[in-house]
Amino acid sequence: MEHEEWHPGSFLGRLKPESLDRIITLGRAVQFTEGDRLILEGDGGTDVFILLTGIVKVSAITIRGQSVLLALRLGGDIVGEMAAVDGRPRTATVMACGAVSARVISAQVWRQYLRSSDEGFTAIYGVTNDRLRVETRKRIDFAGHTANGRVAMVLSEFVRTHGNPTDHGIEIAFSLTQEELAAAAECALTSVQAFLKELRESAILGTRYRRIVIFDETRLQAHCNP
Repeated sequence: MEHEEWHPGSFLGRLKPESLDRIITLGRAVQFTEGDRLILEGDGGTDVFILLTGIVKVSAITIRGQSVLLALRLGGDIVGEMAAVDGRPRTATVMACGAVSARVISAQVWRQYLRSSDEGFTAIYGVTNDRLRVETRKRIDFAGHTANGRVAMVLSEFVRTHGNPTDHGIEIAFSLTQEELAAAAECALTSVQAFLKELRESAILGTRYRRIVIFDETRLQAHCNP
């Protein structure tokens, strides 16, 4: 595979071609279909998954039993690396949103790789740092917005990062439930349902089972303003 296939901010996208040749031959190749779990929250597994193609959801269960969508990862990204380092139970569930191909690497092999590759260590450090910055920025931005504004922000971000242009608009390229959207926007499900109804009636977006299509991105963006 070529280096250009992965986003430059992803783990694989940060590696030089010679380093890529090494990392994508470690472990073994695995394939997943929609709904398959790569990682289960609370499990004692320590394998690392290097995503080559596809999209996965990272989610966790709150103390009230609500599933919270934490992040999306796609080809070039890495998941499961925390447990490989500290050996503690998984902190989240990782589920395939469709067809996903990856390399699964044991914790021992992963740690050996990091000890022997300065570039690999720097890359994973950069990924971790960027994830922390994104989460910090999200907390700051959310603090100044209403529930509707936060929902609009989440939808706009999904359109930017995972939008597929179609004849009818821009479709978010993974299944998304209203419960997941509410969790991602940190608001009540009833608020999401009411706001989506408003957006449908305004012809800003359309919905069907677990799918959202944005008809007017500019008007959606207008709702992101505090």
